[in-house]
Amino acid sequence: MGQRLAHLAELVSGARTGEDLVRPLLRLMVHSTGMQAALLTEPDESPGMQRVAYVHDEGIGIAEGLCIPWTDTLCKRAFDEGRLYVQCAGTPFADLWIAREYKIRTFVSVPVRVDGQVLGTLCGLSQHEVAKTTNAVWAPDVIARLIGEFAARESLLRDYENTQQQLATLVRKDPLTRLPNREYVRETLERMLAWTRRDGMGLLVGFIDLDDFKSVNDRHGGQVGERFLVAMAERLRASLRSADLLGRVGDDQFIVIAPVLTGDARRSEEVLRSWLTRRSVTAFDLDGVQVKSEGASVGLVQAQPGDSVEAVLARADAARDAARRARRERPQMLDAGGAASGH
Repeated sequence: MGQRLAHLAELVSGARTGEDLVRPLLRLMVHSTGMQAALLTEPDESPGMQRVAYVHDEGIGIAEGLCIPWTDTLCKRAFDEGRLYVQCAGTPFADLWIAREYKIRTFVSVPVRVDGQVLGTLCGLSQHEVAKTTNAVWAPDVIARLIGEFAARESLLRDYENTQQQLATLVRKDPLTRLPNREYVRETLERMLAWTRRDGMGLLVGFIDLDDFKSVNDRHGGQVGERFLVAMAERLRASLRSADLLGRVGDDQFIVIAPVLTGDARRSEEVLRSWLTRRSVTAFDLDGVQVKSEGASVGLVQAQPGDSVEAVLARADAARDAARRARRERPQMLDAGGAASGH
């Protein structure tokens, strides 16, 4: 008994995956109970079917992947009748296909549970009569518990990893507009600058300031102001290509990064600046509140060979300031596209 417990402890501590744990445990179950085969079943993707996920077989011939209707399994019949250890199974369970097909004479089954839910079943099968010894009852129960506890631990680890990934995503996104935030934008810009130096592509970088944001906040309140930012973010994002990046880096400030062909960079800069400026002149219906945007100040520059993140952002910032001064010197007209619907 002591050797078996030590072996179990070694298996559990050394397992890195479910398969690492289950396969040697099934082999141990066969040798401990005197059964010819031990298998772990789980619900199949097809409704109402049970699938053999893992098997250690020493003579019966059951293959992994075998699917059987749950209602036709020895496990369900045993659970329903409260007979988890059955000798001469071919007689009381003779109507079941699997008992007839594999000439099963002795059968033991234990549910594998995780947090009270049945994950699958652990089964031992033999074509011979196997005496109901202490080991024949003890081993399946202990092994089923170990598999269930391991599965629960793996589930917790997956939940933890998913939570960490979600937190990492949240940390890199602006919580209001769901656009990339300042940190993510800087990391992306650094990578794209290196990419343009390596591949000889052009890169446009620009700031977009919503000059009307303060007046919207003052006139309609903070909630409408937030809805205005979200609506404008969606409008600007929809105006860009999938390869372009739009991020929010301040209360009323966005940044755009757009890769372009080097030979077409100047024309692309003019087109993108004009397009974003016109798209920012609009009106939104924000839950019944009409909010007009007179436009944004768009400062766009081309990244130069050898530019650092700080250098290209400084030039884009200066271009944005120049665009703001120019806007103040001329009246703004509502975009010919008309009002846009916001959220």
